[in-house]
Amino acid sequence: MNAKMTKLHPSLDIRALTAFVTVAHQTSFKRAAVAMCMSPSAISKLISRLELNLGVQLMNRSPRAVSLTAEGIRLLGEAERLLLQVERTRSAVVGKDQQHRRKLRVACPIHFGRHEIVPKLPAYIKQFPSIEIEFQLLRNGRVDLDSEHIDIALRVGGDKDDEPDINFITSEVAAFETVLCAAPNYLEAFGVPSTIASLDSHRTLGGIHEDRDEMIPWNFRSGGQYYSHTPRFDFVSNSIEVLLDLAISGCGILHLPKYLSVPALQQGRIVTVLEHEPLAPIRVQVMHSRTRSGEPEIIAFLELISQAISHVRLLSRSAKIRQDTFNESED
Repeated sequence: MNAKMTKLHPSLDIRALTAFVTVAHQTSFKRAAVAMCMSPSAISKLISRLELNLGVQLMNRSPRAVSLTAEGIRLLGEAERLLLQVERTRSAVVGKDQQHRRKLRVACPIHFGRHEIVPKLPAYIKQFPSIEIEFQLLRNGRVDLDSEHIDIALRVGGDKDDEPDINFITSEVAAFETVLCAAPNYLEAFGVPSTIASLDSHRTLGGIHEDRDEMIPWNFRSGGQYYSHTPRFDFVSNSIEVLLDLAISGCGILHLPKYLSVPALQQGRIVTVLEHEPLAPIRVQVMHSRTRSGEPEIIAFLELISQAISHVRLLSRSAKIRQDTFNESED
C-alpha cells in the first residue's frame, strides 16, 4: 500500500469514510447522497476532504459514473474493515449492558420487503450484531411513524399531497414503472381492451387502502398530466400477491408495479395490455427519524434500501418480456 495510506490521518472522521464506502458501492454521488440522506455536493466535499488528507486521488469522476483509482481500491478494503471494527467495538461495549441495547424499527410494504429487503438482511445483521431489529411488513396500510416509534419507513405509492412528518427526513428515491396485465386465457375469452374506457366492461382486480377504506386508482399520464381511472372492480384485496395469483388464473385485468410482474410475464402466464396508454409510475419515498440521522446503523440500512431499489430498476429495465400478440378486437 502507498506509504501515505499505511495509517489514517488523525483528522479523518467516520462520516467521511462512510461516505467514501457508500459512493464506492453505489458508483454514484447522487445515489450515495440518497442512501445517506445528504446532498450530492455534501458527499463530494467529504470525499474531496478525504483525498486531501490522504494526499491521493481516490475516485475518477465522470458525468455518467464514478470509479475507484488504484489507491481508492486499496482504501476501500481498509475502510470497510475499519468501519466494521468500529461497530464491533461499540457493540462490545454496549453489549455489556442490555439496558442500553439499541433498537432499529423498520416498516415497509410486504411485497418489497419480502423480495428485496429480506434477502439483504443477513449481511446487515452480521454487520450490526448488537442492534435489535423490529421489521414490520405492511400491505396497503400505513403505520403511524411517531406512535410506533419507527426509525425508517419505505412508502410505495404515496400521494403527492401527503402531509410531511416534521420529525422525519423524507426523500423521494424512485418511481417504479407500472403495467396493466392479464392472463392469455382471459383475453381469449373476453377480448383485449383497446381504450381506458373499455376497461369498465372487463373484469378487473383492484387494491384497497386498508387504512382509508378506499380503492387504489389506476393512474395514467397524458401530455405531462396525470389522471386517475377507477374501474368497477370485481375483486379487491389488500394483498398484491393474491391479486397477481388471480390475474394469472384468468380472473381479470390487474394494475401493478412492473418488477412484480416480470417472472409471470417472462413465463407467458400473463401479458401486458393497453401498452399505448402511458401509465403513471408509483412514487417511492424513504423516511427516517430526524433525531437518528447520521447513526451508522441508519446510514447502512438506507444504503441497503438504495441497493434494493437499484435491483428493482435493473429487473424492470433488463428483463426480456415475452409478450404474446393478440389480434382479436374487443367485442
